[in-house]
Amino acid sequence: MIEIMRLPNFFLIGAPKAGTTSLYHYLDQHPDIYLSPLKEPTYFAPEAVQPTTAEESELRAWIAGPMLEKREHGTVRDWADYVQLFRNARSEKAIGEASVAYLGSTVAPARIKDFNPAARVLIILRNPVDLLFSYYKWAHGFNRTNGSFRQWVEGERTAEARRDVPGGRIWTGRYATHLRRWLGHFPREQVHVILFDDYARNPAAELQSVFDFLRVDTDFKVDTSLRYNETRVPRSRFLYRQLRRVGQVLPKRLRGWGRERMQSPSHLRPSSEERAFAREIYAEEMRVLEVLLARDLSTLR
Repeated sequence: MIEIMRLPNFFLIGAPKAGTTSLYHYLDQHPDIYLSPLKEPTYFAPEAVQPTTAEESELRAWIAGPMLEKREHGTVRDWADYVQLFRNARSEKAIGEASVAYLGSTVAPARIKDFNPAARVLIILRNPVDLLFSYYKWAHGFNRTNGSFRQWVEGERTAEARRDVPGGRIWTGRYATHLRRWLGHFPREQVHVILFDDYARNPAAELQSVFDFLRVDTDFKVDTSLRYNETRVPRSRFLYRQLRRVGQVLPKRLRGWGRERMQSPSHLRPSSEERAFAREIYAEEMRVLEVLLARDLSTLR
């Protein structure tokens, strides 16, 4: 008997740092849902990440194996490799993958529509001010910037203006621009948007709405006690640099253990002036987003 390969009928497209990793793991608990064991394959947004030859070879070897353990990142550029990510799907009703680069990609909506015009698109949005400051916390914690939040943002603005393809940290939070792009390719009933604040306040209710959107059993109870992908920074920049220098000669599992032990959640918080500065960047985007979602978003400004 010839086995028919099952392929994605839904996509979790972001936003980054908005709880997508936790949502990915929560959805993966549902018996009616199959998710690619590789999170972030990013196949439909080839402009987003350019993996090295070594990275592609290592990922291809993992795909050729049993894929029993989840893998957080690994860009897939070859269609045959992408298809293999779903070879273990069986009778699940919803088959999906999660790649946050798709939200801001200018090419992903058309590519996914060409692949499956009936696909359902799931989006979770976080206050863009918090999103932008989260990027800054990471950059500051990993010594990618020594400047203030405003200085870092201005540097990002300059870098984004030089890009041939739209992208970057500020670009990511332009939710209205991105949502309009997706709605230009998919009807509104195939696009489900939830807000991070609603999700954090009542995860069970939001998950039930997601299950209903994906047309799976809405009564299934998910364990939401674990949180994933919280922004973490090095406890010691010096020790972290030393780990990176010797990391390549250490076993992969030991490298991961070392990174985990040397990092902790960042306690950096934006001042009222910094929040006001970031809010102004996204003011018009938020006004348009309110219209698109038919919802008051004043608490997110």
